[in-house]
Amino acid sequence: TALCPNAYCILYWTRGVLVPCVWFLPPLFDYDGSLHMKTTHWDGVRVRVYRPRKNATESDGAIIYIHGGGFVLGNTEMFEPLTRLMAREMNTRLLVSIDYRLSPETFFPSALEDCEKVLNYVFTHGPSIYGIDPKKIVVMGDSAGGNLAAALSQRRTASKAEPALLGQVLLYPYLQLSDLQTYSYRQYKRELDGLAFVGAAGIDVYAHPEYARAALTNGHVNEEARRLRDELMDYSELPFEFRNDVNGTDLPLPVEPNEALMAEIGPILVNPDFAPLMRRDLSNLPSALVVTCEYDFLRDDGAVYAQRLKKAGVPTRWSHYKNGVHGMLNFPDFLQITQ
Repeated sequence: TALCPNAYCILYWTRGVLVPCVWFLPPLFDYDGSLHMKTTHWDGVRVRVYRPRKNATESDGAIIYIHGGGFVLGNTEMFEPLTRLMAREMNTRLLVSIDYRLSPETFFPSALEDCEKVLNYVFTHGPSIYGIDPKKIVVMGDSAGGNLAAALSQRRTASKAEPALLGQVLLYPYLQLSDLQTYSYRQYKRELDGLAFVGAAGIDVYAHPEYARAALTNGHVNEEARRLRDELMDYSELPFEFRNDVNGTDLPLPVEPNEALMAEIGPILVNPDFAPLMRRDLSNLPSALVVTCEYDFLRDDGAVYAQRLKKAGVPTRWSHYKNGVHGMLNFPDFLQITQ
């Protein structure tokens, strides 16, 4: 557009609009009669900490919440209505929301490193400072935050660190970038084009318009990533209605390969720290709750991951909201409709 000639301008304008909006949304005051709250830094990472004012009735567990925003948007203030509500209702001794570093100011794996620092801080200092049981720590995140929560769970399991996480809660998570032609991508590219929160055209189309077209057709996926994707993403496990949209899901677009894009992002597509769905061995991971929404490009990713977790022997609950949309937890009034 004339106002924003490039993707960076659009991003900074979006941030500039969203942040002031938070000031006019409840809660309006930095006080809660049932919670102690403060913003501080743990191991150099900014966090928002919530504790109940009465310690007698709550459990001695802890929840680490990681916000969404496509790795480029969001902060603890934007998610304050949600995290404060959870801190009140979840009956836990500690809830911490992480203000991890965003792109494009930093790049992968900066966000994951920040979240892992906070996780390690909770395991190390949580028992002595907050009286939590280190065997009762749960990681939780939505969208991009769900990606980070899944990656943290995998990394801690792979490291054999003790104690293990008690659980992982993945809310409409982003889990892979090797297939932008899943049933849900194709269906909602058609039905929600330009309206959905998450779409493949979020690429910098100004600097590299050919990259956007290639990615939309899976032309960004090299042979190694394609083989791994085909091995690990079994769409036959999806519910029948996901694979057979009554309105007729569009056929996959013909692949338009782009060798330059393949070379640039190929290694990251198969890295499970970036794409948790691409990890072969999911055994021994902490118990999982995976939430998906019907009106969401990422619907199939979460569903496939939930099925793979179950097959790997991980205690898993998959909850699908047929009236849900991506980002719905940021709109509490809308939640009543989805239920």
